[in-house]
Amino acid sequence: MTDVVVHGVDAQGNYLGLVAVGTPFKEVLGPPPSGDWVWDFGNNTWIRKVSLDAMKASAAVDIDNQAGLTRAKYITDVPGQAATYLLKADQATKFKTANYQGAVPGLVQAEATARGISAQQAADTIITEQDQWVALATGVETIRRLGKENVKNATSPQAVETVRVQAINQLK
Repeated sequence: MTDVVVHGVDAQGNYLGLVAVGTPFKEVLGPPPSGDWVWDFGNNTWIRKVSLDAMKASAAVDIDNQAGLTRAKYITDVPGQAATYLLKADQATKFKTANYQGAVPGLVQAEATARGISAQQAADTIITEQDQWVALATGVETIRRLGKENVKNATSPQAVETVRVQAINQLK
């Protein structure tokens, strides 16, 4: 007589292969797909097992992406605009340092013309906006870096997910 065998998993959901009926296991409908899978008892299906390192890498990308989305709410994110902002702030600072005397720098004049204000008001506005951006960027970068370091140092999937969610929520 032949033993009856079925596909089985252990208590952690790891595939045991074909096992004889009567041995300690949980019967499942079939083998997992190729790769590293574990049985999800709650949903009665196979789910892909992800390594802690892969989870950390994915969480780091998620944190970086949210930092980018947060920054993008406050800037114009198109090619060349970041350089323009830096040049405009540099020109405004130099113009203010010169007591608003001499030729008005081109990007300061562009801002003055666009807003219908004086070159001095434009320079001051540009500097104020730069200071606000530096404060925002510092806050975003602090949360981003802390989140990524905490993900790197996490020792369990649950810890990785907790840090990921916390950093993303702080960045929002």
